[in-house]
Amino acid sequence: MNLSVSTPSFCGTMTAPSSKSHTLRALICASLADDTSFITAPLISGDMESAVQVLRKLGVTITEVSNNPLVLKVTPPADGLLSSVEHGATERILDLGNSGSLLYFLGMILAAADAPVCLTGDASLRSRPVEPLLSVYRQAGIPYSAASSKNGTGSMEVPPLRFCGPLPAGAYQLDGPFSQPVTGLLLAAPLLNGMSRITFDKAGERPYLRMTCAWLRIAAIEVLNRGDCYFEIKGGQRYRAFTQTIPGDWSSALFPLTAAVICNAALTLTNLDPADTQGDSQALSILKAMGADIRCDAERRTVSVFPISGTLKGGRFDCSDIPDAVPILAAAAVFCTGETLLLKAGVCRFKECDRLAASAEELAKFGADITQGEDFLRIGGSGRNSSVVNDSGGQKLHPARVRSRGDHRIAMMLAVAACGIAARYHTGQQSDTTRENTEKFSETSCIEDFDCVKISYPRFIEDMNAVGATFKEVNVSGSSLTIPAE
Repeated sequence: MNLSVSTPSFCGTMTAPSSKSHTLRALICASLADDTSFITAPLISGDMESAVQVLRKLGVTITEVSNNPLVLKVTPPADGLLSSVEHGATERILDLGNSGSLLYFLGMILAAADAPVCLTGDASLRSRPVEPLLSVYRQAGIPYSAASSKNGTGSMEVPPLRFCGPLPAGAYQLDGPFSQPVTGLLLAAPLLNGMSRITFDKAGERPYLRMTCAWLRIAAIEVLNRGDCYFEIKGGQRYRAFTQTIPGDWSSALFPLTAAVICNAALTLTNLDPADTQGDSQALSILKAMGADIRCDAERRTVSVFPISGTLKGGRFDCSDIPDAVPILAAAAVFCTGETLLLKAGVCRFKECDRLAASAEELAKFGADITQGEDFLRIGGSGRNSSVVNDSGGQKLHPARVRSRGDHRIAMMLAVAACGIAARYHTGQQSDTTRENTEKFSETSCIEDFDCVKISYPRFIEDMNAVGATFKEVNVSGSSLTIPAE
């Protein structure tokens, strides 16, 4: 399905979707628990469908017991998840779909079982680097094999990934910037025999580790952490069942919030806790540093954007803890005056696609002045009005046909950027250069392969249109997302 984007008129209130990161951790912890857990308001998305299907294949019973709000009942196998994996001598082949987090989490957890396992997935997942997992396997002395894929500097090992535990307790060292393998080892450590000590050098995506530790404690697992780089967990602990509600998703909320910022509109999002452990909430400080008027109400759990009288300004920003926010921050930077540098973002190259390359190359199709480095993006912004009012010799923005590259965050980022450009065209205040080129471009942009947003935000189009976007689906295909039937 493709998406056409024309002139928006943002105003109103919308509810942020539930958090993908919290939902996955809740499902994993519940599947490892000693009894039935209940999860209220989980996110239902492509990645969560993959997780539900895989966990069911491992013997976990997951059923929907209420629809408004949605409540999932999660009952682990009677003898525990690892015993279920160990039942039978044949290799367990698990299709993880598009979920990189599931790859890194289960790549550690299932290594604790005394059984052969194979993890694979779609084409995107089969391009993810598995070296962080292999490093632990080598330290533990357990056998493994992986496929090989060429990249720009040589080759790297990727899924399908085969391994056979059991993973012993002990001292393990992982190097950044990936946090997911560390989360996987943290989740696996209570299942091992003995004390595990985990050192994480060059730590990136640190807020996600705090989130993981929070879920471990919800499940009654004791974990000692010294900052975000050293953890101690005793083996032989039992995950306890729990009842929890999933908070709103800051990563997904950044897209409508940024749309309001670059369109200079008023918009309020509910279901967002400013004190939540999600790292992408930190992106608000970057948008504020750019000059956006964003106000949080912790008591009401709302975040509101208000119009400003001036222009947005670029700057230098460290993105090591918020790599998922880099594409949408790049889109915001396009509408800033002055240069913006988004730094320490190398991990973005190993997501569903190379997000640094995708952001640079696709935003350039809109006329943006943007270049990529090994671990950074440079955006030469020229003002929120850009090529429309303040033609200061910078960017000449215009609608365009762009590609999502099958990446949900790239797709939503491009839709937001297209909203900003369409809003400028609608003012009728184009610069001479842009006025001369108006006939070359319609006011409508098109994002190809937009179905991928179902991975994390299935209701993105509906939610955005409800507050003033003008998104139209073209060549619609596929089906709606639900909890898969047993």
